[in-house]
Amino acid sequence: MSFKEEAERLQADTEGRKTEKERKLPEIKTVGRKDLTGSARVMRRLPFQEGGGLVAEAEPKKLKTEIAGGKDSADPTLEAQRICFKKQGEGLKADMERMKVDAENLNNEVKKVAQVWERERMGIATLFAEFNAREKARDEKLKAGLDRLLDEMEQLRSGTHRKLKQNDPKIVEGVRAEAEKVGQERW
Repeated sequence: MSFKEEAERLQADTEGRKTEKERKLPEIKTVGRKDLTGSARVMRRLPFQEGGGLVAEAEPKKLKTEIAGGKDSADPTLEAQRICFKKQGEGLKADMERMKVDAENLNNEVKKVAQVWERERMGIATLFAEFNAREKARDEKLKAGLDRLLDEMEQLRSGTHRKLKQNDPKIVEGVRAEAEKVGQERW
């Protein structure tokens, strides 16, 4: 159902009236059928207000020309209904074509959005990889610096640090005591 038809139906529901399509519906519901004996009859569905149900309208011989839409058709309503059905069929074909085009457009939009999402996902993955690499490099640098600091502290504690050997023994003892204090607090 198109947007226009849906809007008309909603407006008709609120106003308590029939839509144009509902008004035309009893005219459209005429069909050709065969009864059990094999002879064909035209059956018309009566509107609900007139009692409903199917009513036979035409004689079997006239039916073939009427259904075929021949020029000698005795019932002008059958010709009008044939034209109506033909127009409905053309309208349905046009609707199907529009729906096919809409589906293709929607599919293209979905593909574009999927590509954007994939690019964003790859960008985020790249950012995470760069962040992890930076963190790892920083961690390695910190670990190397910490190892160097611990080595210097150990050298200070044992008295083998190169600066301690060059300086005055009083300074050496003060630094050694300080290193001992820091080492005890650390461990």
